[in-house]
Amino acid sequence: MNPWGLFTAAGAVVAVLWLLRHHNSLGISQNEFWASIWTLLFGAIAGAKLLFLILGWEHYARGELRFWADFDIGFVFFGGLLGAVLAGLIFARVRGHSFMRGADYYAVAIPMGHAIGRIGCFFTGCCSGRPPTPCSSTSLPAWR
Repeated sequence: MNPWGLFTAAGAVVAVLWLLRHHNSLGISQNEFWASIWTLLFGAIAGAKLLFLILGWEHYARGELRFWADFDIGFVFFGGLLGAVLAGLIFARVRGHSFMRGADYYAVAIPMGHAIGRIGCFFTGCCSGRPPTPCSSTSLPAWR
């Protein structure tokens, strides 16, 4: 696992643990909490990948990337945020919950997890405008 993956996973765990600590304040049961987490996770993954496909379609058109074989490459944060928000809206409406009440808590957890994930970007070198450091286990092109 490269530093980006490690810190992204750590950020997600920290955000979920923070939300789990506050799930009673959200007014939902623990089962509904976990259903919401999985719904938002899948919404975020779908949105992040979809926005990358829209913005980086030429990599697929030229054959540099294959969708399933290179699925771990190319996720855009704002697409993930939009996908998670849409999934959250649908989840809240279907389950009869207040979207805004949940958004108050998720608005704390998302930046917390994202900030930890960005530390992995720094160590990998992908977002700082520099190539990865020699100690990195991968040498990826800039768009990876």
